[in-house]
Parts: sequence; structure tokens; C-alpha cells
Amino acid sequence: MCIRDSINAEYGGAQAASMADRSSFIADPNGIELTAAPLGPAPVGCTSQLSTWMKLEQRQATAGVEMRAGLISFLTMSYVMVVNPSVMSPETCQGKPACLPRDDVVVATALSSAIGTLIAALGGNLPFVLAPGIGLSTYYASGLVLNGMDKEVALATVAISGLLVIFLSLTKVAGLIMKWMPDTIKVSTVVGMGLLIAFVGLRSVNIVVSDPVNLVMMGDLTEPKVILTVVGLALLTVLIHFDVKGGILLTIVAITLISWISGVSDWPSQIVKMPVVDSIPASVLKDGFTHLDKDAVVAVLAFTLVSLLDMAGVMYGLGKMSDLVDQDTQQVMGGIYGFVGSGIGSVLAGLVGSTPVIIGIESAAGIAEGGRTGLTALVVSGLFALSMFFSPLLSAIPHEATAPVLVMIGAMMSKNAQDIPWSKMRKAIPAFLVITIMPFTNSIPNGLAAGILAYGFLWLMTHPRRIWYMVRYGRFSDESQVASVYNSLATATDANLATYHEDRYHVDPGEEAESERGDLRKWSDSGVVDDASEPDPNHTVETMAAYFVPDTMLDSNPEQSFNSRTSFNM
Repeated sequence: MCIRDSINAEYGGAQAASMADRSSFIADPNGIELTAAPLGPAPVGCTSQLSTWMKLEQRQATAGVEMRAGLISFLTMSYVMVVNPSVMSPETCQGKPACLPRDDVVVATALSSAIGTLIAALGGNLPFVLAPGIGLSTYYASGLVLNGMDKEVALATVAISGLLVIFLSLTKVAGLIMKWMPDTIKVSTVVGMGLLIAFVGLRSVNIVVSDPVNLVMMGDLTEPKVILTVVGLALLTVLIHFDVKGGILLTIVAITLISWISGVSDWPSQIVKMPVVDSIPASVLKDGFTHLDKDAVVAVLAFTLVSLLDMAGVMYGLGKMSDLVDQDTQQVMGGIYGFVGSGIGSVLAGLVGSTPVIIGIESAAGIAEGGRTGLTALVVSGLFALSMFFSPLLSAIPHEATAPVLVMIGAMMSKNAQDIPWSKMRKAIPAFLVITIMPFTNSIPNGLAAGILAYGFLWLMTHPRRIWYMVRYGRFSDESQVASVYNSLATATDANLATYHEDRYHVDPGEEAESERGDLRKWSDSGVVDDASEPDPNHTVETMAAYFVPDTMLDSNPEQSFNSRTSFNM
């Protein structure tokens, strides 16, 4: 009744007609000021309860728009229930003990998505959709199970990673990891995963096949499923080009019907089935957690780190898009529940047969439609729960229908490569290692390890002053002291700066000192952390900071003196 009344009010029902439109200036309770906008008809009856609970008025939303946004988000994201089973249980291992039955994966995917999204909706009032990540599913299958790890142990690592995500989020350690992880590694991880996902898609339909000499080679392009894959990729590209809502789902449906009708793949023998989890939870608890080894530790760390890296970036982007980022803290309001929902969903996924749950970038489709509250996510959660009853139908979707989606996802993720500073080799080389090693070794942790180690080594080798300081004082220097010094110099009087410049260089200060003072101010304002703000290395023998800090000002404190001469470029 509440939802019906809200829809009637939005679209001019009897109750709405008797009320005048109102307009007011709304302020978010967390302090974010929103722009003045028409609020529409005043809510009545139980509609008021819904509006208050979901903060519809405060976020300038209506129930009708929220439900429509939820439907669009689900249609955009629903492909995961089709693609995830095909990735976790590829044809190469069907019927083998190492693989999970696809029906079970469909149920596990839908259930974990429904619960994770529900927590984000009710706890954080977030319009975000949570579902298993295809990149993580690729790692589960290709990097773990097909490389010899028992599926029970692999699923146990998924559940443990979920517990770690919850712990790290509640203790705010996750925030520290995100803060100190170099942006280059974050960006290159997304690109590397994209290439790995695309490779899995091409391999699933034999466009890429193994070769004893060159490792891989082009397959037979005249095979019917290869032709259907190419047609599907072309169709999907055109639909995305014209911004067709649900283009991914439409492509999957079209290619599936063509494949079934043409006889390339078999029709499903059953459409509806009561969802059953079978014996997976018991086997994970009995044979998974009791057989963890060092390989499992690596898998847990990989699942956890990649999940955090992925969600941190996606959540912030979606938060900005939906106006949920606090202007003071630059944090997404209620964002903690996004991480908690991911963690709980991942624990459940590991127990019932799926992979870690993360925030889907596909949530942007619903947000673009006007979704601003948890009501959007509630609709998605309910639709995920309903889809569990159609596991036989969804598990019968052929690979030629899902491969185009995997290739498109890889292409979308690869566009992040433009954010890598390729002209700066100290950052480009670690990024390149991440991007290449992930798909070449079929392993996400291998790529991450190579990139992080290379970044740390190259950073130390290109910062010899920092090494000297560590040897002498036994710790890293304090950047806060440097910022204070730079700020003081930026506000120094022209007379003081000119006098120091003349004393040190024995030249006429004049315009030269004023020019350098301007450069220093810009360097200070930038926070001394961006490569773009580094001074010209040809300007002086040392850094600009060393020349602008008088010895009489800092030499009484050797640590502060050294800090002032150190460039803090992470």
C-alpha cells in the first residue's frame, strides 16, 4: 500500500491532484548541502513512513523513480547469474569433482547478491548493487581449482576473505590500506583483471586455443559458436554505443535463442526449480577449513586485497554520481555498510558455492536513472532472490552468449590504463608488470605481488636521500614537518626571501627570487605529493626545498633540516 500510494502521488493520482507542488531547500543530516529542487506532492499515510525510512525527500527521490532505477540496475547486473556459473564451471571441467554444478552456482550467486545488496540497502541506505566479481571468479577457476586446489578449500578462502573484509572495514584498517596503496597499482590491477577476463572469454569459445610451441594460438574461426560470439560482440557494442538500457542482457538473450534454435547448444530441460544448496556448506566446513595451506593463504590475501581495491574506487565513483559523498570527509555516507555487505555476502558465497561479493559498477545504470536511496537496492535484492527459482534456465545459457560480455567487460576495465603515468618509468614499470603478469600467468596475486615489489624497490632506488635518512635515524621522515616548512616559506615576506636568496647565491635577488617564490608557493599548495609539482631538476644541484630553507632556520634540528630537503613523492 505504501509503494502504491507513493507511485500514485508521483504520477498524479487522486491524492496527488489535491495537493500543490512544494519546493524547498533541503539539507542532508550529515551536513551536505543540496540544491533547491521541487519536492513534488507531500507524502500521505504510509507513504510518509517509506519516505522517512529511506530519506526520499532529503535525497530528492520518489518511490516510483527508485523502483524503476532498481529494475534497470537489475537488468544491467543480472548477467552475472549467467556469466558467473560459466566462469566458475567451464566446459573443460564439467562432470569432474573439481567443478561445482552450475545450478548450484546460480543459486549461490543469486543468494549472496541478494543478501549483500540487502545489507547495503537497509544499513547504509545505498543505491548500490552487490554481486560476485567476474574477475575474482576467473581467479577462483583458473588460478585455484583448475591448478589443483580442492573446490572446498577454494570456497573456504572465499569465506575467510569475507571475514577479513568485515574486520578490516570495522577497524578502519581497510581505509589505511587504500590510503597507502599507490594509485598506479590500483589502476593497473583493474586493467590486468580486464585482460584476464577477456582472455577467459575468448578461450571459453575456442577463439584462443592452446599451442605446444607458442602456448596459445588462434582457433578455428569457422566454428558456429565462434561466429555467434563475434555476432554477439558486435551487437553488444552497438547497443552500448546507443546507450540501450539492459544491452548486456538483451545480447545474452538474443545469442542464446539463436544458439538454441540453430542447434549449436541444447535447449534447457527444465525452467523452474526449487532452489537447493545441497551439501556444499557441509563439505566446505568439513573439508575446506580443515585443509588450508600456504596456497590458501595466498588466495585469501588475493581475494581480500582485490576486493578492497575494487570496492574503494567503485564506491567513491558511484557515491559522487549519486551525491552521497560528504564534502568535508570525502567519504561516502553509509559506505561502511557497502564493505560490510560485501564481507557478509562473501562469507555466504563461500559457504554455498560462489566467489567474493563486491560492489558492481553496473549500479551506475540505476543511479543514472535517478536512484538515490536504498529503495533502489531493495528492488534489486528482491529480484535476485526471485531469480534463484530459475537456476536450470540460467545454467543452460551457452558460452557463446556470455563470451561477448566477458570481452566487453575486459575492454571497459582496460580504459583505466589512460590514468597510468606512462612517461614516468618509476611508476609505469610496476603498472606494466601488473597488467602483463596477471593474464600471462592466469593469476591475480602474481600480478599484484610483482607490481607492489617493483614499486617499492624502484621508489627506494629513486629516493636515495630517504634511504640515508632511514639508515641514520631508523625511521621514515615526517611529512607533516615538511608541509609546515613549505607553508611557512610560501607565506614568508619578500624581504626575508630576497635577503636569504642574496646571502646564499650572492646574486641580485630581484625578479628571480620573486619568480622562485611563486614556484615554491605552488609546490607547497600541491601538498608536495604529485609528480606534476616537482621542481625542474636542472634548476639547482639539490631540490628547490633545500635551497629555500635557511640553515639558520633548520640546522638546529637535524631531522627537520633533512625533511626540508626531501621530496615526498609517493
